[in-house]
Amino acid sequence: MKQTPRVVHRTWEDVVLSAGTAAKELVKSGRMVNGVYGIPRGGACLAVLFSHLLKIEFLDAPRPGCLIVDDICDTGNTLIAYQKYNPVIYTDVSKATARMQPDLCGLLISETDKDSDAWFEFPWELASPV
Repeated sequence: MKQTPRVVHRTWEDVVLSAGTAAKELVKSGRMVNGVYGIPRGGACLAVLFSHLLKIEFLDAPRPGCLIVDDICDTGNTLIAYQKYNPVIYTDVSKATARMQPDLCGLLISETDKDSDAWFEFPWELASPV
């Protein structure tokens, strides 16, 4: 019988602190981005956050040279589809086993980490009592 994966809850504080650190790293690197696009659905909240942190345009569609954000890089397959835009990519969580890694991430999970098989739940995914 397959065991239910452990759930790791990322809090708003976790997400905001990680995004703030990544935004500072991006500015310090000197790499310019011309807007931010959030991969639906997990990247939408992050895109709004980064647009405020970096004071850049929130984009309805990706474009060359933009910042592309998502909640998690699990296999890396989603990120591969966006390479053609030559973006800077940020994910809040990234698994080291992914086929492609983001340029920046909030939390890197190694293959031997106790959370390598965990399910990550983000604050914007929490069930509503409504």
